Amino acid sequence: RDAGLGWRLYGQALTRGAAVDWDALRIALKVPETGAELVPGDSFILELGFARLNGVDFRKGCYVGQEVTARMHHKTELRRGLVVLALPHPVPPGTPVLMDDGREAGAVYTQAGGKGLALMRLDRADGPLSAYSLLDQLRDKGLGPALGPAAAPALAAALARRGYAVRQAASPWRLGPGEAELQGALVEGIAAAAEETGMPAAAWAQARRAAIAASTCRVGHLDVLALPPGASAQSKTTSVSRP
Repeated sequence: RDAGLGWRLYGQALTRGAAVDWDALRIALKVPETGAELVPGDSFILELGFARLNGVDFRKGCYVGQEVTARMHHKTELRRGLVVLALPHPVPPGTPVLMDDGREAGAVYTQAGGKGLALMRLDRADGPLSAYSLLDQLRDKGLGPALGPAAAPALAAALARRGYAVRQAASPWRLGPGEAELQGALVEGIAAAAEETGMPAAAWAQARRAAIAASTCRVGHLDVLALPPGASAQSKTTSVSRP
């Protein structure tokens, strides 16, 4: 039992003390519940965090599901896991979490306090991670809400209103295995941004770091060229990156 859940009382329920939102507590601790995230006969306990919760002993044999559990622990990499998502509004339990291309990355189950406990395909979490990274780009960092990917178009429009001749051109960065250090920094930055906005990203970051040696990534980037009125040689330039 997770220490964060407190003591379990067997007997007459206590009537004193402040009420506890057990769903919110379970979400924060990523503890599944039977009938919600945990479905008898259908769930794999390692995907639901039983090893982290000390709910399985890999030295013990002869229990229902022991062979599958041991095989998953010793010979395979878990593709699914519980993550906490920030939700703008409640959704029906079992609502799919969709990637940008429409594929399902997981589903949301228990919800409380604007957060939900979701069982996610970790290898398909890039879409949700990008969305949470975008939320971090848009948050107030002390000077008011940020523009994020809209910064370059907004700058171009502001310069055009002042009479500048403005041109924009996409110049995406392509990072291959030869830029492993840059890829690693990008992964860490996206993961940190996702964590700031409520989505645990440690498992995703670990998987992405492991794939750097054989992967290529593309980072959206927009260049802005602004020429003052009547000038052709003199210029002001800026460039903006966006995931």
